[in-house]
Amino acid sequence: MNHQDVKQVVSSDLYDEILTKIREIVPIKMCEDDQEYEYLDLNFALEKINKANLTIQEIEDFMTTQKENLISYSVNKMNNYVDLGEEYPEGEEPDPDDDYEDEEINLGYSKFFVLTDALEYIMAQKGKTELVKYLKRVGISHAAKYAKQIITDFVPDSD
Repeated sequence: MNHQDVKQVVSSDLYDEILTKIREIVPIKMCEDDQEYEYLDLNFALEKINKANLTIQEIEDFMTTQKENLISYSVNKMNNYVDLGEEYPEGEEPDPDDDYEDEEINLGYSKFFVLTDALEYIMAQKGKTELVKYLKRVGISHAAKYAKQIITDFVPDSD
């Protein structure tokens, strides 16, 4: 598996259709196409796919057969995590006089978020144990807690 394989998935008509449907439901800002960022995104995506031990064919098959589930999963995740804001421990809140507080920096979503969501969903369908292992391999902190939330809230057809 290589960058070209990943690029083939994220530039497919099916992938664009899924991304478009998600954006129709949840209006999100997408980051501008930038070759440097795309290369980094390709690297991260390839690394995640390898850590999930999945093939491009398995991912494409999932997106074809469970397109609506993937769209629903992505939308529910976004709606669940939108506008959570920053949380600070008591006594460690930033100074309200700091200028940067009023400026929100939002470069937008990378188009690769759909692939990340697909990998999480596929691994959740394999069960909580497999999902936790995958999340740990990709460096998600509190992997067990996140896996439980994914399975409980977003992927009810997993074990």
